[in-house]
Amino acid sequence: MTKEQIINETVDILKKLPSEKAEEIRNILFNYYNSKDEELFEKGFQKLILESEAYEFLKSEPDLYKLDDLIKRNK
Repeated sequence: MTKEQIINETVDILKKLPSEKAEEIRNILFNYYNSKDEELFEKGFQKLILESEAYEFLKSEPDLYKLDDLIKRNK
């Protein structure tokens, strides 16, 4: 089945649903799309930081703190 066929079948089903149910499905799709969009943004941002020379100095910095320095440890 092609993407176009899937979209057409989905639209046909949505047209038959009551407005509340169609809106509920739309909201689910928006949430899914937004979470995937944010995930792609975060991965791209992480890659940009890792490849950036601006943070190179951190690689040669010694670790200043140890786990023993924590007052409270979160799980």
